[in-house]
Amino acid sequence: MALGGAHLHPQRGEPVDLACGLLGAALGRVARGDLGLVARARVVRRVTRRGQLGSRLLELRELRARLLELLHRALVLGAQLRELLDPGVLADLELELQQLVDGRRARDPDEAHDVLRRLGDLTVEELDLRCDGPAAAWADELVEARRGIRVRIAGEDRLAAAEDAARMRDALGVPVPRGLPDAFLEPVERPLDDLVARYARTHGPFLTIHAATRLGAPADRVREAFASERRRELTRPETEIDARLTVSAAEKLGRKDFAQMSAAELAEAKRALAGLAMPDDRLQTRRLKTAPRGRFDARRAMRASLRVGG
Repeated sequence: MALGGAHLHPQRGEPVDLACGLLGAALGRVARGDLGLVARARVVRRVTRRGQLGSRLLELRELRARLLELLHRALVLGAQLRELLDPGVLADLELELQQLVDGRRARDPDEAHDVLRRLGDLTVEELDLRCDGPAAAWADELVEARRGIRVRIAGEDRLAAAEDAARMRDALGVPVPRGLPDAFLEPVERPLDDLVARYARTHGPFLTIHAATRLGAPADRVREAFASERRRELTRPETEIDARLTVSAAEKLGRKDFAQMSAAELAEAKRALAGLAMPDDRLQTRRLKTAPRGRFDARRAMRASLRVGG
C-alpha cells in the first residue's frame, strides 16, 4: 500500500483495521495469560532444572510488560490512523487530485494540456471527465500542434503531453512519434521514478499493483522505483538561505553616516527626509477658565491644563 509516496509490499498491504485487530487480539491474549501457557510451563521446567527460576520469571514479567505497552501503542495508533484515513476524506482528496471537481476542469486546449502534464497519460474518455468542453477535438488540436502524442499503454490508447515522450520511451518502451522537438527526446535519468512519483502525487492511498497496472510496468520495478524515490526524499539536502545579505538600498542608506555617503546617496537621503512625517509633539497651551461670576478661576484652569499634559 502506498501513502504520500511511501508504499508497502502488496502481500502485506492488508487494511489498517484488520492488521491492528489481529495484533490487538494476539497481544491481548498474551496480556491475559491465555496465549503462551505452554511456553511458560516449558520455561518453568527448564529454569527449574538449572536453578534460575527467579531470574527467568522476572524476564517473563518484563516481556509481558513490554507486550502490554506495545498493545497500547498499537491500539492508539490504530485509532489515529482510522481518523486520518477516513473514507470520505480520502474520496474527496482523490477527486481533488484528479481534477474531477468543479473549478478544476479544463476550459480550453491549453488547460487540457496542463491536465495531461499534471496527471499523465489519459484516455479520451478520462480527459473528457476533466474538461468543460469538447475533449476529443481539443485532443486532436494538441496532437496536430505537437503538444500531445497518442500512445498505447497497458493495452489502452491514451493521450499524453509531448513533454513526457522521452520519459515514456525510456521507462515503458513506448514508441515516440516523429516531428517532436529535440528537447522532448533527450534521455531521462530516472524515467520510471518520475512516472511513479507523479502517480503517487495525484492519487490517494493505493497498492503498488494498482500503479503497476496503470503504468503497464512490472510490479517489482514499480516497487523499486517507490523505494528509490523514498530514499532520495530522505537524503535530499536542505536549502538554507542567508537572509543577512538580503538588505535593500534604503536599509543600507539608513545605516550609513552622512560623512560616508556619496553625492548621489546624500541627495537620496535628502529626498527621504523631505518625505518623512514627523510626529506632532506640540502640547495644548493653557487656557484661562472663568468662574461662574466672570472672574478668573485658577483651580479650574489648572485642572484643565493637567488633563492635556500641562
